[in-house]
Amino acid sequence: MKDSKKQIIYTAIGILVILAIVLIYFQVTKEVETTDTGEELETCGEGTIIYTDEDLCWQRSVSPNKAANWQAASDYCDGLVLGGEDDWYLPTRDELKTIIDKSVEEVAINTDYFKDTTAVNYWTSSEYRAGIHWYIHFELGYEGFAPDFNPNYGIRCVRENTLF
Repeated sequence: MKDSKKQIIYTAIGILVILAIVLIYFQVTKEVETTDTGEELETCGEGTIIYTDEDLCWQRSVSPNKAANWQAASDYCDGLVLGGEDDWYLPTRDELKTIIDKSVEEVAINTDYFKDTTAVNYWTSSEYRAGIHWYIHFELGYEGFAPDFNPNYGIRCVRENTLF
């Protein structure tokens, strides 16, 4: 009888140890940054921010250069390595719309989270039709579409906030 109780206890301890290891393995380490106002921001690595949708990880700063055209914007995101990750992409129209904040004056985005956004058009990966893609303009937060050869649009990349 004592041996069966010991075996049950050892089995329970073994299961708890395995569960602890699994939880640690799948634990997402969330980094925290602080804004100028002292508010803590959840990030997914240096230079990134998790904003309204926890499934998306945003490039906190826009590309320092405007895109020469839509393809250059897409290539920039595809080649971006930020926060230790290299799976960045140009956001869809719907994804980019999630960071619009029309309550903010001058630029329709929360500047505590996204400091260097300017009131220009930002390319999206959403195609309107062949050779034309949607953009979001961050002055008032409206959207439109333009030929892919249009220069000087902004670039902000996104990635899925995944465990691996």
